[in-house]
Amino acid sequence: MKIKNVVLFFLLYCFILLVGFFAIYIVQYHYHSDLKTQTEQIKEQWLRTGQFETEKEHLHGCVFYLENNQTAPVLLYSDNGSLIYQDFLTDFIAQHTSSEKLYQIIPDCQSLSFFAIASSPVYINADFAGSIFSAHKISYLPSVVYAFLLFCTFVYCILFMHLAFLRRTNARISSIYRKYIANVSHELKSPIASIHAITETLNAELVNDEETLHKYYRIIDRESHRLEQSVLDIIELSKIQDQRIDVSKKMTPVSDILTPIGRRYKDFCEDIGICFSIDPSAAALPDLYTNEDRIIQLLQILLDNAVKFTSENGRISIKAECTDKQAVFCISDTGCGMDEETISHIFERFYRGNNTSEYAGSGLGLSIARELVNALDEKIWAESKIEEGTSFYFTVSRKKKRLKLF
Repeated sequence: MKIKNVVLFFLLYCFILLVGFFAIYIVQYHYHSDLKTQTEQIKEQWLRTGQFETEKEHLHGCVFYLENNQTAPVLLYSDNGSLIYQDFLTDFIAQHTSSEKLYQIIPDCQSLSFFAIASSPVYINADFAGSIFSAHKISYLPSVVYAFLLFCTFVYCILFMHLAFLRRTNARISSIYRKYIANVSHELKSPIASIHAITETLNAELVNDEETLHKYYRIIDRESHRLEQSVLDIIELSKIQDQRIDVSKKMTPVSDILTPIGRRYKDFCEDIGICFSIDPSAAALPDLYTNEDRIIQLLQILLDNAVKFTSENGRISIKAECTDKQAVFCISDTGCGMDEETISHIFERFYRGNNTSEYAGSGLGLSIARELVNALDEKIWAESKIEEGTSFYFTVSRKKKRLKLF
């Protein structure tokens, strides 16, 4: 975090403390105002009648009288907590009188150990006779001050750490965004560059051999399909992340999911020499609580990935296990497999393992699969061994999850 931001943050912290202490001062001032009014009323009564009432209702704190040349106070009125004032009054008088002469000018407001004090001097025939004091101990004020300090410090520490975390998060997001843009640019640049180079060659009529021309046309076709697939994958990933796809769930027969999948991949895999099968454990699953279109899309991504890395005479299968709450699908193949390093990054955008560089693809398929699973509030993971094959697992709920209120 920049020094300027830290300084501004500290100044804001100090400002909040000042506002809080000002509010506490207002509370003290309010007490003093009440005490001052009380003191003046008692003095006026004494000057008018020459005596004090034996009882006084709604007393605020305690009231005592200090005669001229007297070294100890005379307690006139008190509330139920008057005993707590005794030591304080003695200390107060000792601090505010001299050894020979009592002070003539008594401050309007004194604060000692969180006491509020108001005073009113009494004059008889222009001679100073003494003073009437009203005092009230604000017992909760120390706790309020300390609690306010702790609260402000705690809140600002949390805010400071939160801002620091946000700054690091924003920096990480910016780094991911830059990397994402760079990867997208690279994925789009490669097929565009290939198509551009070949079309320049063809336009220059440098190739007259029919076989070479067909080879170049096949390259243009392949690269254009690769470019199209990359763009479609980027758009699809963006839609999922922006929640612009339908992920509403309902009870769905498993046959509605597996029948179109079997119809699409059985003949295709036979044509390329791969054995494709749907295990009876998957076909016998009960109805699932999911989104049919999204699960079919997920299976297609995983099966396309399996077909890509499985050689001729290999096998691809769909299996499943079922519990009371969910079903776990397994799409396994006997392809080239992946090492542990590749497995740990397999769902990242544009990531390709060391042993997959020779295979074409946008590098977004498994990222889309993970986003689909997250959108459905399910889980996905992979297991693999080099030269033995790969298995992808994902969960599908059997029933609607209930919200836990307690």
